[in-house]
Amino acid sequence: VSNTNYQNSDIDISDSEIIERKSSISNLSLSKSHKSLRTLVLVCSSLTRQQTSQVELFCSRFSARLSNQIDETTTHLIASEVEQRVCCLTKKVFFAVAYHQYVIGYQWIEECLNKQCLLNEDSYEILGDASLSSEHNGMNRSRLIHQPIFQSYSYAIAVECSIGCQQGMFTRQELEQLVQLSGAILL
Repeated sequence: VSNTNYQNSDIDISDSEIIERKSSISNLSLSKSHKSLRTLVLVCSSLTRQQTSQVELFCSRFSARLSNQIDETTTHLIASEVEQRVCCLTKKVFFAVAYHQYVIGYQWIEECLNKQCLLNEDSYEILGDASLSSEHNGMNRSRLIHQPIFQSYSYAIAVECSIGCQQGMFTRQELEQLVQLSGAILL
């Protein structure tokens, strides 16, 4: 590569600097597109059959994957809304929050399908729940902060369970998993 200088009143750049700048611009484009190329893994919570069919269509159109269980590969929980951006607390919602994943209202699926593109999730993220508060913003804080809420705490869980018995919505094993995902140490 020659080391020719291009001079103008505002420009004094060598060939090697041009190559270096093109390379950094190319890397920037790759990193921006890398986020949009990640595989979306969706889980549904409390959706109707018709809504679930629409989520399946969404997955087909946007090369996403639909799963029945929340785990570390899940990217989005699609929740039924009892009012705008408010959902019921379900087992899947608790686990999505513990895994720091998006908890999105079903409206996002409809809007993406209507506009035929993936829309920014932020305007569709669930703000609260029907039990505690409609605007506690806990889902968003968990997703952005990534710090386990029970970090530095220890818990002993006293739950009487026979095989197959559930106390509330969680089995003992699920409750232990949720507490550990949230950063606590089981005693």
